[in-house]
Amino acid sequence: MAYYLAEISVRLMNTTYLYVLIYTNKLVIKDVVSNREVTALPETSFTTSRIIIGDMLSAMKTLKKGEARLSGERNFLQKLLPRRFKVIIHPMEMTEGGLCSTERHFFRDFGHMLSPSPSSSGLVTVYVCDHPEILENSLVKDILTGRKDVFNEKKE
Repeated sequence: MAYYLAEISVRLMNTTYLYVLIYTNKLVIKDVVSNREVTALPETSFTTSRIIIGDMLSAMKTLKKGEARLSGERNFLQKLLPRRFKVIIHPMEMTEGGLCSTERHFFRDFGHMLSPSPSSSGLVTVYVCDHPEILENSLVKDILTGRKDVFNEKKE
């Protein structure tokens, strides 16, 4: 029984709940459990005149560095198990008229970049939000923990 409880708590410790706001050449990454927030700026611009993420490599590096700054050092138990992420990707600019299915797919793929390798992409659950306003922290936490289902899309 004690082993089962320890397994559950380690699994919960290894799930990171993130809310990623995408702005022109800036990512705001929030950990909704610890209420910590990091603003990540790219080394090279990732926004182009036509799309908010025109350079995927630069945006990916910015996302990974920002998440690493946010999460800090992991303890021994956390290093033993693979990390899991539940993420809401929320582009805040250049979304006039909403997002088309191609853009939604693109942003889902962007969220999956948090995965350490392509074979472990199942460890990342990504939602894409195109609401014009920033979501409340309590709503984000409810969505990511499964207490509330507000998106009419399949999570991947």
